[in-house]
Amino acid sequence: MEHSSDSESGQLRRRIAELEGHLRERDAEIAHLGRADPNVSERELLAIFRAMTDVVLVLDRDGRYIKVAPTRPDLLYAPSSDLVGKTIGEVIGPEGEAQFLPPIRRALESRQVVYLEEYFLPIQGRQIWFSGSVSPMTEDTVVFVARDITDRKEAIEQRIRQEELIRAQSAMLAQLSSPLIPISDDIVVMPLIGALDEARVHRITESLLTGIVAQNTRVAIVDVTGVSEVTASLAEMIVRAAHATRLLGANVILSGIRPNVARSLVEIGADLGDITCHANLKNAIAAAMAAFPR
Repeated sequence: MEHSSDSESGQLRRRIAELEGHLRERDAEIAHLGRADPNVSERELLAIFRAMTDVVLVLDRDGRYIKVAPTRPDLLYAPSSDLVGKTIGEVIGPEGEAQFLPPIRRALESRQVVYLEEYFLPIQGRQIWFSGSVSPMTEDTVVFVARDITDRKEAIEQRIRQEELIRAQSAMLAQLSSPLIPISDDIVVMPLIGALDEARVHRITESLLTGIVAQNTRVAIVDVTGVSEVTASLAEMIVRAAHATRLLGANVILSGIRPNVARSLVEIGADLGDITCHANLKNAIAAAMAAFPR
């Protein structure tokens, strides 16, 4: 058993030596092309390593760290001196072994690059997100490249949180801008404030109809005193909402009918039918209380 282990170790040393030989040959070619002194290629190689933003590791099929490139020491799970010679399981634990060994072995079996889904590791007390790839290097070793995508991940999560907050705020504002206020067990008031558009009238109608069903309301007062402008088209939508309320068996009172609102209703030839209109909310509430006393 020791002889077999020594043989495998010797083969691995020979492969690493071959790889280093290829790198030295390439350095020589670069130095020759650049007509520089013999030390230029080494400096350039070190500069390239320092400029890289990825973690680069050489691992064997058991997840043992063979080499750690000096690219991003700040993104290593532990110092390189504590990694080389140990397995992923020994360094990260069983969960790391379960996560990283399968793609390493798939890359070796398929002789193709295997890409890892986004994953995170605790690095220096911080949660760092990575995207990774595993490339076969020899029959028993792979090159593992991990890219820090924490900023991108956090930006996406922040955008999602902002979108959720905006949706929640929009829903809250929509509810606050068209509240359904109970006056008694039978009467509710919906005061409309600000500018109205088709989308808001649609939300108002949904809120009104839902509230009438939930509260078993018999009279709904829709007050438009606080509406800044009521055009003919908006007046028509308000009347349609009132008619929809009537279909649920509730009486409808429109209050806050100013001259411009009355003019808009006339222009569209609104069929008010059984819809009662009052100039102000006080009169509307009085009329509703008289019709349905406690």
